[in-house]
Amino acid sequence: MLNVKKNENCWINAVLLGGFEEKFHAEIDKREEGYKRVEVPKNHIVTYDGKIITNDAFIYVGLEYMRDENILPIKSYLDLCIEGAKCYGNEFLQDFLFTTWTRSRVRLDKYKS
Repeated sequence: MLNVKKNENCWINAVLLGGFEEKFHAEIDKREEGYKRVEVPKNHIVTYDGKIITNDAFIYVGLEYMRDENILPIKSYLDLCIEGAKCYGNEFLQDFLFTTWTRSRVRLDKYKS
């Protein structure tokens, strides 16, 4: 399980997908049961090359009653996330590994090894 918490002093790395019809959003909403789709404010998305994205964007955030700080990521899910991060290049992968933390404040690159 990986989740995001709002923190004005931090940033996250994510894959931005676009061009989908509302039907797609409804299907993802159903799949992401236990999470809510939250709009990301315009101008809050910056690409690795510094481009500011102003399109509508959303992130899924775990519902409060579903969060459990004692649960560690499931290995198979974590492996899937890491494989996905590799698809977006080494810089993205390294950011993912070095800026993602477990509940016990262990960085993902250390947790994985």
